[in-house]
Amino acid sequence: MKNSLIFLLLLSVTPSIAQEIPRFKKFPILETGAQAYFPSEPTWEVSISTDSSKIYVAEVIHDNHNYGVIFVDLKESLGEDSTAWEDMITNYLGFLNTEVFKFNEVTPVAFGHVLESYPIAVGGIEYGKDDNLSEFKVKAWADSRHIAVMYVGNVRDMNLNFQELFLNGFRFP
Repeated sequence: MKNSLIFLLLLSVTPSIAQEIPRFKKFPILETGAQAYFPSEPTWEVSISTDSSKIYVAEVIHDNHNYGVIFVDLKESLGEDSTAWEDMITNYLGFLNTEVFKFNEVTPVAFGHVLESYPIAVGGIEYGKDDNLSEFKVKAWADSRHIAVMYVGNVRDMNLNFQELFLNGFRFP
């Protein structure tokens, strides 16, 4: 009888703390040839930077968690030196951290991440917190012609597997 009561108690509590499981699907980033996994279909906004690079931005919210991508199709190549790619990631994330994400706390970018589907790309990760104390995990990928910034927000109570699946779910053209 005691075991039955404990089981019933667990059943009644479990749904209130369980996360809704996102069903990730690969979506194209418009006509770029690049793709990203999202838990629902994103709506893309396109703009042109001051150097004439195309910027594609989309964010979806699933179960009170933000999943976003900022993809830059560079007008000019960064060359074949991957150090320049890392420098571009560092500089671009610095800009995004203050102008877009509005982080008041942020870690330095940690490089060394590898995208299995495109091992020549360089990848870096950082963690930030905004004025609302929402925690974000940001992973950026780059090659000679593209920068992809993937971010998840409200990560404090987000399943780590969901975070990693999304952040590593970018596909270069």
